[in-house]
Amino acid sequence: MNLIEALLENVPAGSQLDRIGRTQSMAWVIDGADALETNSIFSSPAHWLVDIFNEALSQDSSKTLKGSLESAQKRVLQSPFANDIASLMKPKQGCFTLAIVKQVGEKVSFGVLGDAHIVLLKADNSVHHFSDMRIQAFSEKTRTKPTVKEKHEQMLVNRLSMNTSGGYWAGTAGDAWTSEVQYADFETESCKSVLLCSDGFWRAFAFGLVQGESILLEKTRLCEAYTILREFESDTALEEIKRHDDVSAQLLSISAM
Repeated sequence: MNLIEALLENVPAGSQLDRIGRTQSMAWVIDGADALETNSIFSSPAHWLVDIFNEALSQDSSKTLKGSLESAQKRVLQSPFANDIASLMKPKQGCFTLAIVKQVGEKVSFGVLGDAHIVLLKADNSVHHFSDMRIQAFSEKTRTKPTVKEKHEQMLVNRLSMNTSGGYWAGTAGDAWTSEVQYADFETESCKSVLLCSDGFWRAFAFGLVQGESILLEKTRLCEAYTILREFESDTALEEIKRHDDVSAQLLSISAM
């Protein structure tokens, strides 16, 4: 895989919890979400979590995508803080969503967890979108609440359903989530390019500002889409929890190794 363009723009006054990374065979986007209530261990448990997981991925030597994620999470679990963080009530923990791709020989594997997004352009010019839809109903409940206070109260309720049967799944200090990553595998020769992005960047598509094909065919650059998105967010009344969210994206070409 070859990097075409990357974008990482954490909102200056925000939580700054998006991360992107790439090795010779793998690329990823991590979107962190911080604790909703304070704890006595870290002021920002999500900062600790996304940084240690991101660093672990950058040192990956596994032969499969599943193995890469399990190995990275093992690094998290080996941290002296992991058990303490995992034992907290869920609103006091940090978490993250993830979009990741790994090429091993003639196979390309994609993995998604939570509301991160993957958009694949295949060799036949068909476009395929992957996201973990289990989180959508919970996000929608929060988005439609009329006040900041009610949105926060709904987020607290939602967080209790994290990593539970019938709930939604996200990366945490515990290890229950690793078996819930949604995977898709393709032959390398059937793939042309891929976009990985956080939900903050995905807004550009959700609001109808940019088309996925335009990004994948390099007719619209990531930085151009970002500018269009920020201008729209500034000029438009939105129901979103944040007017401006952190954005992260990577566009990569896929070819035989």
